[in-house]
Amino acid sequence: MRRLLGLLLLLGFGLLVFFLTREAYREEPAERVVESTVLLERVRPVLKLVTVEGDFSEVYTYEEALDTYDWLKQFAPFRKKAILRVQARVSVGYDLEGLGIRVDEERHTVWLEAPPEPQVLAIDHDIAYYDLEEGAFNEFSADDLTRLN
Repeated sequence: MRRLLGLLLLLGFGLLVFFLTREAYREEPAERVVESTVLLERVRPVLKLVTVEGDFSEVYTYEEALDTYDWLKQFAPFRKKAILRVQARVSVGYDLEGLGIRVDEERHTVWLEAPPEPQVLAIDHDIAYYDLEEGAFNEFSADDLTRLN
């Protein structure tokens, strides 16, 4: 009975030391401060008429290997590879800023004089990274990722 009591006390003391030590060495969660500020630069009226929109999708593959020795290119630690999917919407239409307008009140007609040539008004794109593989000796730098975008 004494032996059992001694084992229980030893077990209790061990658990107490374990929990106190765990609390003493527990890392405090990192305090993260995230701020986002939207600044309105300007609002201006525009006269643009979108007549055609096109939706495009492209899969872009980028591969690069260190050129130190040709035989090293076949090994994964010396290569980097990225597969991206780009989805874009292109709006084509007319910029009506320089359009001449003539009104004939007797016939109730409006004449558009010298309509401009159609042009690309907007390109909206979304990039999704499907696969981004870096080698141990050949990693993507910030400039590489910017170039991919």
